[in-house]
Amino acid sequence: MMLIETIRNIANEVTEVEDITVYNQGGGPFDWTSKVTKNITLSAARLIAIRFTVRANQPDSGLYNSNGSARVLVGTTPLASVRASIFGNGPVSNSATRYLIIRLAAGSYTFDFQVANNGNTGINANTDVMNIYIGSFDLPDAATLTGDSGATVITATTESILLTLSPTVAATRTLAIGSIKNYAALLLVYCEKLNDTQSRMLNAGDSNVADKLNWKIYVDGVQKSWGERENDDGGANLGNYGEGAYGLYVTDFAAGATPTITVRCYNGYGTNQTGRVYAQLVLCPWLLGTANEPINLSFPNGSTLYVILEPLFSDVSKTIQVGKKRGITFGSTNDYYSSSTGTGRISFSYTFDIIDPSGAVVSLTGIGAAISFIGVDVR
Repeated sequence: MMLIETIRNIANEVTEVEDITVYNQGGGPFDWTSKVTKNITLSAARLIAIRFTVRANQPDSGLYNSNGSARVLVGTTPLASVRASIFGNGPVSNSATRYLIIRLAAGSYTFDFQVANNGNTGINANTDVMNIYIGSFDLPDAATLTGDSGATVITATTESILLTLSPTVAATRTLAIGSIKNYAALLLVYCEKLNDTQSRMLNAGDSNVADKLNWKIYVDGVQKSWGERENDDGGANLGNYGEGAYGLYVTDFAAGATPTITVRCYNGYGTNQTGRVYAQLVLCPWLLGTANEPINLSFPNGSTLYVILEPLFSDVSKTIQVGKKRGITFGSTNDYYSSSTGTGRISFSYTFDIIDPSGAVVSLTGIGAAISFIGVDVR
């Protein structure tokens, strides 16, 4: 008997924005400048994926130095920034793309895409924002929690907690193939020093940097490392436009857990400084993270498990594995009974002829992808 559960409800997916126009701002340096806004209306709560590209572009010959930034805001709340720099003799360009996911309730929203330039010496250089995509997605069991520290004074040479998030992770839910074990957690943060580009995103074990704001992520009092990070400091001689560093922390939490997440900042200056952090936390068992284990399996031996993985907000290489890294590993072929890796869509199946499903571990990696279907052919 085949039991199937559709996770990704594609009937409710909408391409909200698909705009490949190049919106440019010449000259510089200059602070955040709005180039284009996009409006969407949601009839129900949805996961929202956003993709946009910044380009530092020098079309002419000659020596130049240009540091371009782009960011996106929902309403007046900054979500994420991205940076691209060029230096040397033109013509040349350099670009970088930011991918992110948030969750919004039903309602109408305005997304503002802005650019800034921090130290442009190219006479005809442009800072461009382009290739803007926004999509809405309907996945079950998703939740969100947001935070804004507000402008906060941080005492000189001390570490302060600027923001605390205390989510209550949803309870488990019975599935066609078992039950929900863990919820992927994707925490997006935007950290800034007031009107200045001097923020560093530090991993566990990194040393504090003098004359910077040093931003850190903690879970239940233990410092963690960012899954992705980008500082906003462009060097001592480049000015202070385009403040706002980017961080993404990815983990998973057990169903029913009540973790405490804190964003802390060490002020590396000899004087008090003002900082601010904005945070967007998304919880969903069907989003892929870093080796998360979303499912407790429960079906008879001899049955076949089916899982389909697909890109959601990024077509990354993703992996599904049955098994687990052993106490002393002798390589993945010994650790895992079956695995599949690739971009695009992955259709995975494994028959539990010998292995007891209730004791098996299914792990997945691939930030930007999601589980679309799960099922079991019960024997």
